[in-house]
Amino acid sequence: RAGQLSLMKAKLAIGVRDEKNTHYKLGEIKLRHWMETAKLNGLRGQAESIIRQTIYATAGAIETVRAQRPPGFPPTIRDAIFKGLARSSKEAATQLA
Repeated sequence: RAGQLSLMKAKLAIGVRDEKNTHYKLGEIKLRHWMETAKLNGLRGQAESIIRQTIYATAGAIETVRAQRPPGFPPTIRDAIFKGLARSSKEAATQLA
């Protein structure tokens, strides 16, 4: 839709590396790329711990923000953000299992 950010077009200023490539486009970056970047920098254990903590906290964060959202905040935007966060958290949890 017009005015929306496309994950396939949005890029990071600094890429996420794996053994072969550097990934910049948000839509192409997977959990394995973050884990490989952490591994290449000697931080795999810390990264996995942070990701697990983030997954665990996501549902609560969504509910906290839902309760505190400003009046008049568009429900379609709110719902799309919450749905995307919940989906990403579930996918990450599956990939770490």
